[in-house]
Amino acid sequence: MAANVEATNASNAIRYPAGQRLQCGKCGASVEILNPCPCDPPDLILNCCGEPMTPITTGNVHLGVE
Repeated sequence: MAANVEATNASNAIRYPAGQRLQCGKCGASVEILNPCPCDPPDLILNCCGEPMTPITTGNVHLGVE
């Protein structure tokens, strides 16, 4: 019996769209994706304080926009 195997990259990186904001759950640092990783599968991993940063939603305010 053959098992269904899903192809994933070893890093378990996630594809983030331009404008996605990520935040550290420990210190509160945040980053915004300006140019998404074009790799397939994506190879972008963002860590802070030893843990993966998590997506947040804060509206449509982008860096450099006042």
